[in-house]
Amino acid sequence: MKTVLILGATGQVGQALLQLALQHPEISRVVAPTRRPLPPHANLDNPLVAYEALPEDATWWKADLALCGLGTTLRQAKSQAGFFRVDHDYVLAAAGLAQRAGTPAFDLVSSLGADASSRLFYLRTKGETEQALTTLGFA
Repeated sequence: MKTVLILGATGQVGQALLQLALQHPEISRVVAPTRRPLPPHANLDNPLVAYEALPEDATWWKADLALCGLGTTLRQAKSQAGFFRVDHDYVLAAAGLAQRAGTPAFDLVSSLGADASSRLFYLRTKGETEQALTTLGFA
């Protein structure tokens, strides 16, 4: 049975990933670190974290697969810097911790049209994040 790490499990995309993972017959454990608690489930480990200070030594970073739906909107972030921090910096920090713990694969839900050279801030941020993830050595 597999362990899946889900980042961003309180957001719209993350909630869908979480429900699919909890229902999947080959997944016995789902780890979903969040800022606020999720409803309890027998197969769910829900450590509460601050993405500004992710725990580096947590054993739950090691999983068979990491799925990332972590992200925000410019409206919620209130600035481009805040958006970049969540959609780029937090994603890369979590991916790096998962990779160092031995998680072999990291899948990011990004955006159609993501492009590191885009003139549009949103698409450029998504593209830069995708590009940086490729340097971490995941399958």
